Amino acid sequence: MPFSNTFSPGLLQFWLRAQTWFLVVGLLAFSAGAADKPARAKPAQKRNPADHEDFTIVGLGKEQAEFLAKLRQPISLKVKDVALPEILSQIEEATGVPATIDAADLKKANLNPETRFNGEAKERPADEVLGELLMGKRLDFTIDEGKLLVVSPSRGMASLVTITYDVSRICRDAKALDRLKKAVYLATGEDEWDALGGPAGLKVDSRKRTLTIKHSWSRQAAFRKVMRDFGNQ
Repeated sequence: MPFSNTFSPGLLQFWLRAQTWFLVVGLLAFSAGAADKPARAKPAQKRNPADHEDFTIVGLGKEQAEFLAKLRQPISLKVKDVALPEILSQIEEATGVPATIDAADLKKANLNPETRFNGEAKERPADEVLGELLMGKRLDFTIDEGKLLVVSPSRGMASLVTITYDVSRICRDAKALDRLKKAVYLATGEDEWDALGGPAGLKVDSRKRTLTIKHSWSRQAAFRKVMRDFGNQ
């Protein structure tokens, strides 16, 4: 049967308008519902300052280099009146390195392992952040059998590590190398260096433009920050 014999022109026009109206209403409702849903946040990409340095760590064995790379993973934290175990838990989560307190060593040195901390850091190497927090409380850390141990300053200075840094990209000449050497010396107590009877040492190779530093793990982290800041000048 012909279509025209089933619907009159007026009825057909009404039917088409009704279908158009339902379609428009449906689209508007869908758009409103989609707008109400919050956009899913993309996972934040951590920026590791250690990946953008103008100096290079050389002369470390494979095992030590891999361990140091873990310690230098970036961490962001904001702590207020927080106990040390909580901070170590965050350090361990960021680096994958087991971290604990040598309570016997701290007790021997009359230091309080229950001390609480305040501080803030954003995407900085974990060993730098921990070293600064501990230094403010007369504490230190060292590495022992694949673990990070919070210890007394004397124990930290008894476990020195020697690292050579190629600083040729931030020290274009001998004058710049000498300025960096002085900045490193001043970043810690002068009596810690062998020139003044201390156990730590710093050797400069002007030809290769390298610094070879023998010092504690925490001080090495502080020196790397000095070099990074020096390179950003």
